[in-house]
Amino acid sequence: MLAELTLQDFEPVIGSLFECRLPDGGDQVIACQLREATPLGESGMGAGSRRPFSLLFFAAGRSDLVQQIFSLTHPRLPAPLEVFLVPVGSADGGLLLEGIFN
Repeated sequence: MLAELTLQDFEPVIGSLFECRLPDGGDQVIACQLREATPLGESGMGAGSRRPFSLLFFAAGRSDLVQQIFSLTHPRLPAPLEVFLVPVGSADGGLLLEGIFN
């Protein structure tokens, strides 16, 4: 499922919140706002392959998250989405997390 999603699937939900579950967090759910969905160049895999893109999420009030696979859910997307997110900086009292899709 995740391999079939494209940048266009995420663009309509920029600015909205995703539920993010930590792999070892039990029932712990973090609200992550999708801040950006950005194209990353051209696909080098031939016809029918998707264009690479990145997603930038914001986790308010968090500074303790590490790179790991998060289980993301959003009412307008198939769920759950298992996405590897990496902390890339801080802003507005929270943490920025990025996921890259090839």
